[in-house]
Amino acid sequence: MTAPRPETRDVRALRGRLVLAAYGRGSKSERDAIWLETDDGALLARMRQGPSFPPYGLEHLLDTVVSCDGTIVSRRDTGGGVELGADHDLLLIDRVTSAER
Repeated sequence: MTAPRPETRDVRALRGRLVLAAYGRGSKSERDAIWLETDDGALLARMRQGPSFPPYGLEHLLDTVVSCDGTIVSRRDTGGGVELGADHDLLLIDRVTSAER
C-alpha cells in the first residue's frame, strides 16, 4: 500500500513577512529555516527550484513583506498514518517580490 499524496494548492500574491526562525527544534533536523509569516499562520518557505538548506536564495528578502506565487504542500498528517511534518505546511515559491514600499 502506498502512502497518500499530500494535499496541495496553488497560491498567487500570497503576502507575508519572510523571517529566519527555528525548524525541527529538539530533532536531528533542528536548524534555522526561512518562514513566511502570514495572517493565517507560518509556512516553511523555499524556492521550488532552489536548495532546501542554506543558502536558500531568499536571504536578501529576510525581514521584509513579500508577495509570493507558488504551491502550498500540506505537511500535516495525511490520514494514512504518515506524519509529514509538525504543524506546518511548506510553501514552494515560484516567484517572490518585495511588497514593501
